Amino acid sequence: MLYIFTALMANLNLNPVEVAILRSASRRGDPDEEYSDFLQTLNGLCDSHTGGMYIARNTLEEIQKFGLDRKNPRWQATLFSIFRRTLGDRLGRDQEAFGPLQEQEKLKGER
Repeated sequence: MLYIFTALMANLNLNPVEVAILRSASRRGDPDEEYSDFLQTLNGLCDSHTGGMYIARNTLEEIQKFGLDRKNPRWQATLFSIFRRTLGDRLGRDQEAFGPLQEQEKLKGER
């Protein structure tokens, strides 16, 4: 997996195809205003030149909500196309990604 979690943030590196899908989806929008606004937020977080993207835990939870919980096939297809490579098949869920790295950060601070 190509993500690095710190205590409260994840650093993702999207490839050019993933960035293009994100840009297209955010321009296209969606009839659901909440999802459309979320796509705009994700677009704003992504550096279009590098594909770098810092996301907070609550943003990761929103990706999981729209990509897994809402059961909308179009939303799932879009979010999996963008984030499956970096977050995995469960979009970062059940990987306890934040917890173990928080512990590692504590250990570094104690040295």
